[in-house]
Amino acid sequence: MSVFGVQQVASLFSPAKAAKAFDGVTAATEGELAQLLQSIFKAGDNLQKGFVDVIFGAGAPIASPGGPPATATTAPPPGVAYAPPPPTHTGAPGWNAIPASTPTAPKAPTPPAATATPQRGEIPHEAEISGEYPFSPHYVEVFGSKMHYIEQGKGDTIVFLHGNPTWSYLWRNVIPHLSPYGRCIAPDLMGYGRSEKPEIDYRWGQQAEYVEEFFRKLNLKDVTLVLHDWGVSLGLNYAMHHEKNVKAIAFMEGIFRTFPHWEDFSTPDFRELFKKFRVGGQGGEGWKLLVDQNFFIEHLLSGGVGRQLSEKEMIYYREPFITAPSRIPIWSLARSVPVGGKPKEVWDGINEFTDRLKQSRLPKLLLYATPGGIVTADSVEWCRQNLKNFRSAHLGPGLHYVQETTPHLIGRELVDWYKCLDNGR
Repeated sequence: MSVFGVQQVASLFSPAKAAKAFDGVTAATEGELAQLLQSIFKAGDNLQKGFVDVIFGAGAPIASPGGPPATATTAPPPGVAYAPPPPTHTGAPGWNAIPASTPTAPKAPTPPAATATPQRGEIPHEAEISGEYPFSPHYVEVFGSKMHYIEQGKGDTIVFLHGNPTWSYLWRNVIPHLSPYGRCIAPDLMGYGRSEKPEIDYRWGQQAEYVEEFFRKLNLKDVTLVLHDWGVSLGLNYAMHHEKNVKAIAFMEGIFRTFPHWEDFSTPDFRELFKKFRVGGQGGEGWKLLVDQNFFIEHLLSGGVGRQLSEKEMIYYREPFITAPSRIPIWSLARSVPVGGKPKEVWDGINEFTDRLKQSRLPKLLLYATPGGIVTADSVEWCRQNLKNFRSAHLGPGLHYVQETTPHLIGRELVDWYKCLDNGR
């Protein structure tokens, strides 16, 4: 195991950080996770040692805010302390870092988005990544609860859908690139961001119903979709059932097909860690990590970004999930990746829209990074072999939350593609 691997494990499992991250979890579980993460970084040594040394820096830990959640400067999100019945399905985790093909350098950004000099332990990222959220709030009532969204620009509609555990804040540096060309709308999924938290169990199927009703309430037509993480499956599900309302689809780091076996999803690097998220129901191992300890926000978020998020950025990301009950949406979606036929609702829903997606002539753009998270080199090739009217764009080095690494490059790629749509190309 390299110095990199040793220091990664030491960083996360130092007594102070371990106490913060896993307080309330059994000692046996802590030991299992420690062994797991050791194997993760050992696998990283073997599978992508050269890439890791260049991108992360030898001996440097992954940037993580660690420590207890900061006190948010805004009020806690709507919702009350409740415990809805656990979903009737079992699921699987969301993302992880995946070795892919040999990376190539990203396109040279134009000022002010010049590539910043990465700190040790960071993925190279763009400069001028703003932590501000300068958008006026908008709300629409969906099934009796307020759904929050932001809006900027005029013209044909461009809808940005986020995933787990983010919200419309994720798109803050991307939207300004597109707003001169269309009406940009970014909603917060129900239970996320500044949307309300009704007493539902936040299953994937429920989120899909809220997304569909959001489109209906705003009477959105001729929409271009820009999708990430769980927003990919939710957006594609909408698009394939309402194709006449959709103009084109851009997607990144999300799920657009099912996985027959665990070995088909991701790589061994983080697979076992994410399996733990689905262990038990309320009060179980996954619950303790995701709901009680806020593990996704406090550890995996920065790890999936590949750079140290500022305290301002972390405050925004923590804002929707201040209390333990407010994290139930994170827990529910983290258990929902369709593997081996389960959860059936998600498995059936994604298989249905995947079949339609392969026949669809809608323009499609896949944005992907190396090594990436959910989207592996195999996933990119699957898209090239199976999707019609398809185009891809490589973002260079990146993990899962690519909007926090190369937002301006993403914005420019989207603009170039969007202009081609109007030209009929």
